[in-house]
Amino acid sequence: MDPDHRLAALQRIKNTQNNISTYAAIFMGSLMVIYFFTFAMLIDRGHSLALIIEIFTTVLFTCAFFFLNKLAFHATRLWYLGRRPYQEILSCLTPADMGLQGEELLKRLQQSGQNRLQT
Repeated sequence: MDPDHRLAALQRIKNTQNNISTYAAIFMGSLMVIYFFTFAMLIDRGHSLALIIEIFTTVLFTCAFFFLNKLAFHATRLWYLGRRPYQEILSCLTPADMGLQGEELLKRLQQSGQNRLQT
């Protein structure tokens, strides 16, 4: 695959990962705002099961915010599973690589591809 097509595929992968992380953060943040206003009502009415569920998911969402880029990278990998040019590129990348800009990421991809061929 020539570098122009590879760079375009990398940009599409990065855009997909950014969209996934943005939508997930908006969803989790909106739900946590709703939870903020319903905690007191659930305590007053004694709905302990709903309160436990809200507390549990709030803790999960808070932890997910710290690992959102890694989670989005793995979701992107699942999204492009089976699509040939993207699958080859994603097999050489890590979540840390996605923070690099276009040309740096292309160089990193070429280096990791050469290392993978040597082993």
